[in-house]
Amino acid sequence: EILGEPSPGSMCSLLLEFLRSSCGPYRCGTGVAVVALLVNLVFLLGQLYSLIAWDSAVENHMQEYRFATNRGRARQDWGICIADTLWQLPLTLLALFGLGARLSFAYSVAMMVLSLEVYWPIFAVAQRWGAGASVGELVLLLIFVSGLALLGIVGLAANRDDLHKPRAGYDPIAPPTT
Repeated sequence: EILGEPSPGSMCSLLLEFLRSSCGPYRCGTGVAVVALLVNLVFLLGQLYSLIAWDSAVENHMQEYRFATNRGRARQDWGICIADTLWQLPLTLLALFGLGARLSFAYSVAMMVLSLEVYWPIFAVAQRWGAGASVGELVLLLIFVSGLALLGIVGLAANRDDLHKPRAGYDPIAPPTT
């Protein structure tokens, strides 16, 4: 450990104690990461909907209306939507599956997805700050989405050793029993 453990009774110590505590078969920190990944999945499904039916997504306010009037800008955003959806959606699903099955690669994949989930709300708020976005939308993006993702990263880091242990009774080499 580079920084060591936080001093007992401090806020960081209490947070780490919570994230390392058990919540059923998993630790609370892994559970927070799964919730953050599920929130990301909801946003990605919205992106997928925009990819399939762009005009309908604009009508349902899932995409910015101001981009609908400028078709060149709408095509640029549609291209960004393709990039986000085609590589982030499979990684999110892979991270959720891997964390559920406690597979060793899940830690790295979940960290990648959650780091993007910290970044994109900050970018979206910076883009919408002067464009008349509501304060509620900005708070939702910054505090809820980015904060939850950051807490998920800390939760995974606090429980990184658990993801490298196989489940009790699990033997990947043994043939399945019927």
